[in-house]
Amino acid sequence: MSDFIPFPHQAAGHPGSLQSVDGSLFLKATTKQEIAFYEGLNAQEDNPDTDLGSKLLHWTPTFMGTLTLGATPDVVKKGNIDAEMMATVQSQSGSVDELTSKEYLVLRNALYGYSQPSVLDVKLGSILYDENTSSEKVQRLSEVSKNTTSGSLNFRVCGMKIRHNQIPSDLEGVRMDDCTSLLKEEGSDIITFDKTFGRSLTNETVTKGLGLFFRHNRLPVNVQQKILEIFHLRLQILYNCLLDEEVRIRSGSLFFVFENDLSRWEQLEYDDPVIEEEFWEEEDDDDDDDENKTPVARLSALKVIDFAHSKFVPGKGYDENVVKGVENLMSCFERLIREAEKSESTRTL
Repeated sequence: MSDFIPFPHQAAGHPGSLQSVDGSLFLKATTKQEIAFYEGLNAQEDNPDTDLGSKLLHWTPTFMGTLTLGATPDVVKKGNIDAEMMATVQSQSGSVDELTSKEYLVLRNALYGYSQPSVLDVKLGSILYDENTSSEKVQRLSEVSKNTTSGSLNFRVCGMKIRHNQIPSDLEGVRMDDCTSLLKEEGSDIITFDKTFGRSLTNETVTKGLGLFFRHNRLPVNVQQKILEIFHLRLQILYNCLLDEEVRIRSGSLFFVFENDLSRWEQLEYDDPVIEEEFWEEEDDDDDDDENKTPVARLSALKVIDFAHSKFVPGKGYDENVVKGVENLMSCFERLIREAEKSESTRTL
């Protein structure tokens, strides 16, 4: 248990996620259904000639396996366990008995190597439950969908964290003081947007809401524009990928991350591949062993996450519930890009 600490960058979802001390691994409480989905993705034949981005596997965090955290009931009851860690895990587990046996999904941490990440969680679909959901929860989630952009656009902003020290101005129908918090994280100013922010956005304001994620920071305008354009391209490729995937993803999310540390952009010469591949840094030039290589973060990435209510449906075609959300997101990005181009053209006149 001492090898893991609370995950510091969560933008949305249930609390209680963990990361390894070195930050390379991400752990979240999981279900048999989610484990089966990840195992199914990894079992699919991945031809070396397959285009990167054409398979859903290319868009998910690297699956490392599962782990049952090793705190025995005796150790827990005697208090021989980090108090903060116990509180973190138990906040999800609900009891000491569950704490000692809860299974965790182990993924490569999508934020590993980032210096100052901004993160955005966008939930996909208008149907947010599956056939195993209780009737009470179905009713509650149906109301959430009906009253938010989940129902009208098949996507909803669930939460985000951006790097700035000034809360942005209110949007129509959104009081920032009601849904944001300003705090310091590792010496950096962070603004967090909770779930009420995304639930307050409408068809008319959601593009502006998304724009805050990409524009309300200290990066140069040309870098902001580059980030917008590369995510738009990623969404297009992901859209085509999902048309070929026979899956049903309920309450899954898109996870956006980009680097705010300009020195890392300069170090990597602004080279930000559309599809993330493993990028390794040699620790010892005289030794080519993988053990002496460290994975290095790129400058931005898009991941599909949260498969607790997901399954494969061979022969039943693509998931329209999710595809429609990605399509509408693409339209929002197109508007943001056009607005930026128009603003730039006005400045040059």
